[in-house]
Amino acid sequence: MKSSDICLLSFCYIHEHMTGSGPIAYHLTKELNKTKMSTRAFVLSSEIENPNIVDLANVDLCFRYYRRSLSILRRLRLIKNHVHRALLAQAFDYLLSKQVCNSKYLIATNENVPYTFGLARRMGIYTMSYLGNPHCDFTRELVKQEMRKWSVADNDAYVADTYLKIVSGSYEETDLFICANNFIYRTFIEHQVNPGRLISVHIPSGVELGYFFPLSKPVDKIFRVFYLAHSTLLKGLQYLLEAWGRLHLKNSELVIAGGMDNNVKSVAKEHFFSLPNVRYLGRVPTTLEYFQRASVFVVPSLADGGPRTVWEAMACGLPVIITENCGASEWVTDGQEGFVVPIRDSEAIAAKIEFLYNNQEHLIKMGRQAWLKRKEFSIKNNAKRLSETILHLITND
Repeated sequence: MKSSDICLLSFCYIHEHMTGSGPIAYHLTKELNKTKMSTRAFVLSSEIENPNIVDLANVDLCFRYYRRSLSILRRLRLIKNHVHRALLAQAFDYLLSKQVCNSKYLIATNENVPYTFGLARRMGIYTMSYLGNPHCDFTRELVKQEMRKWSVADNDAYVADTYLKIVSGSYEETDLFICANNFIYRTFIEHQVNPGRLISVHIPSGVELGYFFPLSKPVDKIFRVFYLAHSTLLKGLQYLLEAWGRLHLKNSELVIAGGMDNNVKSVAKEHFFSLPNVRYLGRVPTTLEYFQRASVFVVPSLADGGPRTVWEAMACGLPVIITENCGASEWVTDGQEGFVVPIRDSEAIAAKIEFLYNNQEHLIKMGRQAWLKRKEFSIKNNAKRLSETILHLITND
């Protein structure tokens, strides 16, 4: 394996409609290679031909078959999601450690490479993490509170000891944390991470602006509240459902898209099964049409480094209702592009939904303001900004 100045480590899949850390890893690799620093990205799998993207499944056939076996076990429900993720992360980390020994700098876009980072530091290689998530202890405590409140016993990835050990181990072996926003930065400060190891860059991962855009006119006259996420307790869907139960809006519906963990399913079934005008879509192959048909997008998360769906919604001209514990709230001025509400406040969520329902002029104006901010979310522009930041840090190392 040839050497590179920078190795980018991303626990992701690279393909046409990639999610997670995939888009920023792909575009950051392209931007860094435009500079004097040669860069390669190591990923779980890639369907895009690029000589600087290394598909570890092609490097090691055993890893490919191991990954497939874990996926089969998960689909058969013989292992839980968090167990699957932990086992795959450990294998990914071990294989990475064999590939990056000739680099000068390692940059991870996920916090799951403790073995690779530890080995690199012993070899004098500088390690950095671009953080898109709040501190794991911050999220763990919130999830534990939710499990007690809603009386659910099914384990959650955010409190699973095996995966948390991987993440905390990666923290210990990181020389510098590059926080995507101030919210993430604060959670690390609150958990006693040395400020000298932290910087906040206010650079979101971003979205492909060419793919997300509004329609020229509404498709119908239904007032549609849209929610999109893989629902864990941390995503706060329970509070949006609670808010919807307070409302009785004519000609309206709540549309819920994305997968759902078992503990969230049990909460929804026990407490919110009879709510009217709620449509559960499950996983959807593409999301654009749902953004374009929506009136408002709601993110009730208890803690979220983004999410990127906020920027997708704003690029589609939607006002957003988002909690203060979301990194994306730093791009939403309360009362202009939408509303920022406290976490766990279903009454506030309901009030903002009802306000937009009753005030069409404000709904349109806020959607327009959200759309005008779209250039701040360009994945290509933000990858370039992040590349410049990284080069500045390296130069001053």
